[in-house]
Amino acid sequence: MAKLGFFGGAVSSREGRRAGRRGSSDEGKKKPLPFSVIVRDARELVVARRGRLAVGLALLLVNRMAGLVLPGTTKFLLDEVIGKG
Repeated sequence: MAKLGFFGGAVSSREGRRAGRRGSSDEGKKKPLPFSVIVRDARELVVARRGRLAVGLALLLVNRMAGLVLPGTTKFLLDEVIGKG
């Protein structure tokens, strides 16, 4: 049973095996997609999932900022508490 692929085309797990049996015909070779088509498809994917991407970016920034807490507290401990003591 075929399902929709990454760019909307039908994908089958058996399709690759059948293509290998045909031999080295030029008809089976695919042309590379133009860059504009790839950019358009990528833009569609990003626009469709922009909410999730925004949440992921926000969580990434929180993670990075939280990673600076431990070095900051260590600096404060060494400079202000131990250094003055």
